[in-house]
Amino acid sequence: MSLELIGIGYSPWTQKARWALDHHRIEYKYSEHLIMVGIPLLRMKTGRWLAAVTAPSLVGPEIPLLDSFSIARWADGQGARETLFPAEHTDAIEAWNEKSDVLLNAARMITTRELCKDTAALAEALPFYLKPLPGSVAVAKQAARYVIRNYALPGDHQSWLGTIRSGLLELREALGNKDYLLGQFSFADVAMAAAVQSIQPPDSQYIPLGPASYRCWSRPDLVAEFADLLHWRKQILEKHGHPFWS
Repeated sequence: MSLELIGIGYSPWTQKARWALDHHRIEYKYSEHLIMVGIPLLRMKTGRWLAAVTAPSLVGPEIPLLDSFSIARWADGQGARETLFPAEHTDAIEAWNEKSDVLLNAARMITTRELCKDTAALAEALPFYLKPLPGSVAVAKQAARYVIRNYALPGDHQSWLGTIRSGLLELREALGNKDYLLGQFSFADVAMAAAVQSIQPPDSQYIPLGPASYRCWSRPDLVAEFADLLHWRKQILEKHGHPFWS
């Protein structure tokens, strides 16, 4: 089967999907999605002409899968390596993935607003072939505004920060002194390791970001408070992660 993962390189949702596919050594082609301007192509590839589409999406001869959790569940049914979805923890894993999305949705609101104000970060977000074109940064700003409109959340900067902080406190309490949330490596750890990007991205080998974009994703006040969770993510990535360009 010829598979194509359409994602956004810096997106933690794309990271969650890729992590599951790579964990099970499933071969696929990766294609970068262009926010806003890439929607017609994404519709064509997924066959969803009227309903909403977003990245990541996994497409192939028989499967359009349209979110990271569905992709991960599918990959777990195909792969021969140890499961990321132990049957006895299915409900808990789904709950942790939902918590991950809550944190990341709040972070997306903060980060995208920061991007709109940072010309260097907007330029970094462009694919290399668009960078030299006149007006390309203006297009990138329009794409950022598209994200703000289409993924709008109630609240403001402080309330979104509060959402992130509450979620990370819950993660810290659940981990305690354990290496893994559920006693073994599972998609719950994948989801919450990705969610830690809400305060600081991982090394560039896992999430390709330029320095200006890295600043937009970082919450320095929360970085100091949750240094232990950043260390936990680093260990998870070192043991179980996969470099983006592998």
